[in-house]
Amino acid sequence: MAKSEDLWDLEALCPWDRPEFRSGLASLVGSAELAARQYAADARVLAELVAMVPRCAFDERGATPWTSFRREVAVARKVTDQAAATLIRSAVSLISRLPVVLGLLEAGTVTVERASSFVRELEPCADELAGRVDASIAVRIAGLPVWRIAQEVRRAVQLLDPESGAQRVSLKNASRGVSLLPDADDQALVSLFGPAVPLARWHATLDAQARALKQTGDPRGLDALRVRPRDQHLPVYRARPRRPHHLRRPHHLRRPHHPRRLRHLRSAGRSGAC
Repeated sequence: MAKSEDLWDLEALCPWDRPEFRSGLASLVGSAELAARQYAADARVLAELVAMVPRCAFDERGATPWTSFRREVAVARKVTDQAAATLIRSAVSLISRLPVVLGLLEAGTVTVERASSFVRELEPCADELAGRVDASIAVRIAGLPVWRIAQEVRRAVQLLDPESGAQRVSLKNASRGVSLLPDADDQALVSLFGPAVPLARWHATLDAQARALKQTGDPRGLDALRVRPRDQHLPVYRARPRRPHHLRRPHHLRRPHHPRRLRHLRSAGRSGAC
């Protein structure tokens, strides 16, 4: 930590009150507002273009007018087809069902990053529910960080429509995902997707093991001790919950297991003794 006398010396050199410093900050503020207004204008243009493209069922793949339009947008914005599809969905959502956020963008009040997070969280919701969330909390997102916006939207969705939230949770509980992304210098990033409870338990197990190793004098950090690919396993998801303890079969009534006897029978069967 810096000493107080050193900080006093630096404070005299700070440019906070210089005109060139203030003008530079003002230009940054203006560029953020301009980017927000341009994003809103682009969303209106994209929505108008979407209305011109003929659609049919199952036209998201193959050589269809919709995939051709998506490719045209990707070339125009110099992005991938997937990024172009995200831009199109966001634009249609802003114009058709999120008028409050759209107005904040046009006024330059909210940044593009915050508005994109808001739109992304409402993407799986129905139009009526998205409009209600937009009308209730959109004006509060201007000063919130992105992660907090996601929390506020989820909380509002749960409050306004708890039944649909429970349905989405039940559908997502059946989904799992593991992705491996290569990184620089022979490193990689592994991402897991699944229900929060088993993943949190798995992480708690890793953390407890890492802290136990740390107490034994291991010089490595906790993150390095949590990730040991040679002896760690991914969390195991059970298809159905285990029986309560009082309903399980007692140990003396369970079928005995004799590994030595089973190995003897297998070897005898292969040798033709049986």
